[in-house]
Amino acid sequence: MGETDNAARVSFFSDYLWHRDQALHDLAMVEIGRSDYAYSRPIGDRVSTSQILDELNNLNRFVYWPVAIRLLGLQNDPQARSIVRSRFAKALKSGGLHLHEWARAGIEADGVYAINEIGLALKGPRKTLDDRKALVRALSDAGSSQTQFQDEIVKVFADVLDGDPELTLQVAVATRNWGETALHKKFEALVALEETDPATLFFLNIVLQENTISE
Repeated sequence: MGETDNAARVSFFSDYLWHRDQALHDLAMVEIGRSDYAYSRPIGDRVSTSQILDELNNLNRFVYWPVAIRLLGLQNDPQARSIVRSRFAKALKSGGLHLHEWARAGIEADGVYAINEIGLALKGPRKTLDDRKALVRALSDAGSSQTQFQDEIVKVFADVLDGDPELTLQVAVATRNWGETALHKKFEALVALEETDPATLFFLNIVLQENTISE
């Protein structure tokens, strides 16, 4: 009970998606929604796009929409990709609820292009702090589950650290386990600033000390 970092558990529950017993279907949605994103990626095509869209078009299933968006982003068929691209673009403009999920789905569909679009959105003047945090979370999920994108994401994060210090802690948490040191010079500069808040300062020092030990 309570495990979220078990690929076999996610695979097991994915067999119950859209089971004829609604309680089992709901349980599977909950399990997949709470799991690490990397463990969800292999199950993408175990359900049909039409089933996912039925879920997204049902207001009574609103609580399960984040999971449905995750599953839609993992579909490879042209219909799903077209919908994801459209909703990703709209979400980047409007922000708000489910921005994290649509941003992550956009990266699944378009990779580096979507990452760069998210980078431009993070530079935009009209995004709330919650929206900006949601976009950093999406980039973090992508970098952790698709390591081929880490270099591009680090470039976006470098721009974020230069222009948006409120997101420093989120960026440090996102990249801590990537074995990536390209941002550490920026972290060191932020540690030296008096205006860096105590919680961020504490975590940055942990990250920098871990790097020193590993070297």
